[in-house]
Amino acid sequence: MELQLLRLQIDPHFLFNSLNSISALTHFDPAGARAMAIDLAEFFRQTLALAGRGRIRLEEELGLVRHYLAIEQQRLGDKLDLAIQAPDDSLTALLPPLTLQPLTENALKHGLRPREDGGRLDIEVMARDGWLHLTVRNPVPAQAAAQSGLGHGLRNLRERLAAQYGSRARVHWGPTPAGFAVEITLPLETSEAPP
Repeated sequence: MELQLLRLQIDPHFLFNSLNSISALTHFDPAGARAMAIDLAEFFRQTLALAGRGRIRLEEELGLVRHYLAIEQQRLGDKLDLAIQAPDDSLTALLPPLTLQPLTENALKHGLRPREDGGRLDIEVMARDGWLHLTVRNPVPAQAAAQSGLGHGLRNLRERLAAQYGSRARVHWGPTPAGFAVEITLPLETSEAPP
């Protein structure tokens, strides 16, 4: 049920804006429009395939994030700089579906899109000493502190992870010298089976 609610939280404007961008691209960049349509279809196909799954491999979650960011890259262009660091030894780690994707969406919505110059979105993953560490960092606009509602989705994520892992899951967020960061620590559990 929580996963269904999370899927419904995927910003509806993302779908509408993506379809409008695809429509606009058909006139001057048909190949770009096709690529964007494929990424959008794959993003929703993968999201719907999560039903009934309590945990997925990090590799699958990052695939979903990459499709989402490919669409946003078409829309934002040079305004979005992206770096994903996930060593091979972390890709089989298990985590609840839609752990990183909503954080990525929030980073763009609250951090990068409002900035005229955009910025860099960093996603870092590290598997060490029996723990999976996930970090999402982004710059924020100067007026970000005045925005209302910031943190509601983060509190929901903390509660969802606590329900699954108890006190073994940690979620911290807050300002950094370069903007804003969300850090998640989960027990490292892996699956060697292909996704």
